[in-house]
Amino acid sequence: MMNVISHRWGGWLAALFVATIATRAVGGQEAGDPALKLESRADAELRHHAALIFGGATRFDEEAEDETGAAFGIDYEYRLDELWGIGAMGEAVVSDHARDGVVMVQLALHPYRGFRVAAGPGVEFAHEEAEFAVRVGASYEFEFGRFTVAPELAIDVATPSQTLIYGVSVGTRF
Repeated sequence: MMNVISHRWGGWLAALFVATIATRAVGGQEAGDPALKLESRADAELRHHAALIFGGATRFDEEAEDETGAAFGIDYEYRLDELWGIGAMGEAVVSDHARDGVVMVQLALHPYRGFRVAAGPGVEFAHEEAEFAVRVGASYEFEFGRFTVAPELAIDVATPSQTLIYGVSVGTRF
């Protein structure tokens, strides 16, 4: 089951990343495009973003039965410029779900308006064991002044399992 999911999601995520880069490269955006610039000195000072994440997680495991549980977490990002950000996130699953939590660092790409693609390594904690994991995800931030709301979709790949994470984040820039 994991190989099928790995190939299916890996292909889609790779296509999403390539489409993101292509949007930036051939989308006609120029250096002066206001959609890509921090629009004022006040916006330039709002480089920090913190969000609470609420949703679900479905774990696909070769060695056990697939499981689904409620997920919640926190995400922090520092915008380096209009295009790139770095950050960290932590997430927990509340249920009998085998995946108890994850901590990750991430590199984020912001190719167009509120669209965000993030990826990074981390550690997944399940049943008193820690495993190396990689997360790749995408979201679209709707801004309301300094506040944001974003649907989120990500996949964590760890041996011998993969976890699909879906939900909504509510955040603020500061």
